[in-house]
Amino acid sequence: MKKLILLSIGFYLFADIIVIDAYKNKKVIDEIIKISKEPLIISGPVDLPDNLANFSSVIILGDKALEAYKKKNLEKPCVVGFLKNPFEEIPITGTGIRYVLPATKVIQIIANSCKWAKKIGTIIPSEYQGASYVKELQRASKMLGVNLKIIFLKGKALKKALNELKGINLLLLIPSELTIPEATARYLIQESFKMNIPVFGFERKHIEMGALMAYDLEKYYRKDFLNLLKTVFKGRNPAMIPVKYPENYEILIKKKIKNFFKLKINIKRIKNAREI
Repeated sequence: MKKLILLSIGFYLFADIIVIDAYKNKKVIDEIIKISKEPLIISGPVDLPDNLANFSSVIILGDKALEAYKKKNLEKPCVVGFLKNPFEEIPITGTGIRYVLPATKVIQIIANSCKWAKKIGTIIPSEYQGASYVKELQRASKMLGVNLKIIFLKGKALKKALNELKGINLLLLIPSELTIPEATARYLIQESFKMNIPVFGFERKHIEMGALMAYDLEKYYRKDFLNLLKTVFKGRNPAMIPVKYPENYEILIKKKIKNFFKLKINIKRIKNAREI
């Protein structure tokens, strides 16, 4: 259901900016309203207004929101936030901050702190085999002396893919439409545990599911994204602002899982790391 912000319903057509919200965080919406000097319409990705083309610009929150926007085949100035999937392209008419760490940074964290993790495995949908994020993973692994095995999965044969990763020291979860759903992430973490393979995740909740380590962006990301929005609201063309990755993050380590696998993790070699 669409929600009108700062206007009565009779003035709906006079709103200039629409927020397509799949992230569903009230604090984020409240902050966007606070810093915006323009009328806003808030809409979910499944109930976009028929007159979407009439809005001057778009704020897109989350993977599902970007997917819905792209289906409309519009070329509006836009700002994209909370996009977990590194394989999803941000429109050339816009900018954004991705909600995922760069591939090189992830490999660096593992290589610097987990000397035992010489063989890393990950599962990525086959359609992304030539993606720049995959190439960056491969380059970083080679440069840092990490043996990376990637299973490019066709369909949803996860069990078979995991069996092909027997012998690895660590399973790295890369966000995609395959691993972002909570049920799939939980399955991969639990099945890997049965195979005596610890997991490095990309969300705090992965730690709760049984992952050994995970990065968390929430603490710093919101401020950076809102600062980007402020820049655009001041008149900067979003198409002229480069898309960025987060610079600040927190690394969480599950002490119980670390002790179970009898692993040593050099916390001093990781920025903003802590055991929980």
